[in-house]
Amino acid sequence: MIIGQEFCSLERETGSLLIDLREIYGFDYGLIRLASWEGHLRLERMEGHGWVQDDTALDYSFVSDAMDSLPHDHPMQHFCEKIPQWAKDVVRPFSVNQLRLLRILSINPKAQELAASSPVVFWLLPECMGDCSTPELVFELTGMQRSKILGRALGDSSKSLLHCLGKLDHLEFSLFDLECLRLLFGDRGWFELRHFNALNWQILKILTRRSNWLEYQSLRSLVQTSEVSVARHRLQEWNRLTADVNRLANALGLPDPSERLKRLRNNTELRRLHDVLTARLNRQRTVAVEARYQKPFPCPPLSGDLDIQPITSVGELLDEGSSMHHCVASYMDMIFSGTCYIYKVLSPERATLEIKILPDGKCRINQLKLACNAKPSVETAARVRFWMKNASNMRMKDKIQESQSLATPPTDFHRPFLP
Repeated sequence: MIIGQEFCSLERETGSLLIDLREIYGFDYGLIRLASWEGHLRLERMEGHGWVQDDTALDYSFVSDAMDSLPHDHPMQHFCEKIPQWAKDVVRPFSVNQLRLLRILSINPKAQELAASSPVVFWLLPECMGDCSTPELVFELTGMQRSKILGRALGDSSKSLLHCLGKLDHLEFSLFDLECLRLLFGDRGWFELRHFNALNWQILKILTRRSNWLEYQSLRSLVQTSEVSVARHRLQEWNRLTADVNRLANALGLPDPSERLKRLRNNTELRRLHDVLTARLNRQRTVAVEARYQKPFPCPPLSGDLDIQPITSVGELLDEGSSMHHCVASYMDMIFSGTCYIYKVLSPERATLEIKILPDGKCRINQLKLACNAKPSVETAARVRFWMKNASNMRMKDKIQESQSLATPPTDFHRPFLP
């Protein structure tokens, strides 16, 4: 975000930057004054009839590509020109807390040594300072041991935490990163991470939303994968396979597979379990499975055609899974609940199609797989999209005609006999 020139001005005498956002906020809180580099970038806001220091009044990236592209006559550009280049280089990676970090550097330039040796600890310094930092507090904090800084920021001053944070890679130093750091390292739940050789932060911050992810051996190994793209692909595969295994176990009437899933060391073992359960379900066609589902599937949401046909019974679904060598048979409960529907595609390639039924009744393509979950051709995908568009339009026309017929009163009726 760039603040327009009409909202900014420079005080000639002090070099302070005035930012007037009262038209936007509608009250005096929107009037902000930022002291120059020589004034240690003291941040103040107007309150009543005077200025009050508030380090949180503005969290703005003054060092960024967007700022570099501002015209030379922009007040913010003039203001940034007074900031030493070495300080800009230090804070450029940090999109959050950047202004407060610049203030720290203006007071104690030696803090750049902490930024070089422990960038995460340096980034967390503002978390220890409250709303009104003073030069005395800055010198106190930057003179502390790194573990002591972590104690103030995250409540844990152990050297194990310091060592653990040193293993993090691929940090973006964003607001989401900051929130995940607080969530993950704010209690002792992180303690097992100290034994990991590496920590892929892009994967780790996704897993922080899972309360028990550390219990799964395959996820623990995933966090130690260095390549972000590879790790993300494996995590997506893990999510898909575990969801399939749970559905397969339910369809087979097996106990909850969670404990078994936790012991699997990687996606290869998970895929092997998935394939074993798939084969087992596809073998148990009529005797065990159809006995549990003695009714046909609900009506398909979209009509089929010669090449794309709805699967309307448990038997047909089991046949589809057996012939295509995948776990589509585990989708029985989802079909009965009305959240999805399965179609078999006959041409241009033999494939299986899952249609997702949204809460508003609309449909979208969720999965399209060839035998053994192979990827379909471009032609097959285009054929399915063409059918989807036509079938959806036909469904809409049928609904309109139905609503019109219900709204139109009958014209052919008998009047009661009047004597």
